[in-house]
Parts: sequence; structure tokens; C-alpha cells
Amino acid sequence: MLRGRADDLSARKDIQSALRHYGAAHYVRAVESGYVLYVEGRTDLDLLLALARRFDHPAAAAREQRINVFHVRNNHPNPDMNAELERVEGGFGVTPRKHFFALRQMAPGLRGLAILDNDGGAHQDANEGGLRIVHWQRYEVENYIVTPDLLRRAVAEHYGGTLFADQSVETAETVLETLILERVFNGRGQDLATWQQADAAARLLWEARTERLKLSDFAEEFFRRLAA
Repeated sequence: MLRGRADDLSARKDIQSALRHYGAAHYVRAVESGYVLYVEGRTDLDLLLALARRFDHPAAAAREQRINVFHVRNNHPNPDMNAELERVEGGFGVTPRKHFFALRQMAPGLRGLAILDNDGGAHQDANEGGLRIVHWQRYEVENYIVTPDLLRRAVAEHYGGTLFADQSVETAETVLETLILERVFNGRGQDLATWQQADAAARLLWEARTERLKLSDFAEEFFRRLAA
């Protein structure tokens, strides 16, 4: 029962296959919200909401638990039986097109927006039948956020005021420089030195060198090495 009336979905032959694959929960959320937002995973939604708050965008007023969001990729870092059941039931791992147009058979007028990673490829944005698909220009949304300065600040804020603050910051700088040399400049020390001396152009050089790198992996490896 939705909006004061009963709808016998099982009697509607045109949507039985969609119901069988996705379940009634997807239908209920689609009808109640009128839209579906597609993102790669949970962190993408967190970052979008944080950016909205940072720039005082109207979307900042949205409550996370009320957003009808569909995760395109497996959002479970440690796959288990529950994660596999969610995947089989259409919880993630399906293309936005397939999911959206299956739901639209059940909810005419449904609108969709997919904000997807570039993944270092040449993806084309699209606007088709109520579903708009756009891609980040850089590899993923984390590429707009992860920078050496951000990682340094994270370390300083975490260890600031502690007995080992100076040692931690010094160690972090060594780990960071080594990782940048390996991952960003492919072991070319002269290129690293040029970037370090660039001053005003350093940000542009960083963006150019990392546009096709997965910087979320870069950040994870930084903290992994720092912990070690």
C-alpha cells in the first residue's frame, strides 16, 4: 500500500521480472522519492553531501537516510554471505541503465542521475529517457580531494599535541615523498624535484600527473605505510 491505495504488483505481468530480480523495496523507494541517485559506493555519497555542506548547496539539506541511492559497485570491503545476498538481490553490481529502466516499468515518470568514476577511460556522458549519466573528469571523486597537503594536515591533526608529534610528522613526510616518487613520478627523482620546486604551478602539475591514478588507493597506501 502506497499513497493511500493498494497496488497488486504481482498481477502486473510487465513488471514481474523486475520485481523478481530487485524486490519490492526498490519499487517502494522509487515511487516514494520519484528518483534514483546512482553512485559508485557509500563514500561517494558521503563526499557529495560534504561538498554540498561546504559550498552551502541546497542539496546539503537532504538527509542521508532519506536519499534513494543505489551503489553501482560492491560497497563491502570484506565480502561475506550478507554482501553476496545483497548483490544477488540487486543491492549493487548492476549498471544504472539496467536498474533504472527496470524500475521505470514499475514507476513511470521516474528520474535518474548517475555520477560515476572516470576510471581513467574516455566515457561519454548521456541523457536518455529520464536517466542522466555523468562522469568525473578525473579518475574518481577522491582525486579532487586527496593531495599531499591534505594528508599532511590529517597526520598533524591526529598526532598534534602528543609526545611523538614531531617524530610522526617527520616520518609521514618521508613516507609521503617515497610514495609520490613511486606512484606519481614512476621513480624519476628529477621529476619529483621539479614538482617540489614548482611553487605556483605545483597544483596543476599534481593534477596532471594524477588525473588517471586512483588516489583513494594512494591515500590508503600512505596510511598503511605510516602505520607500519
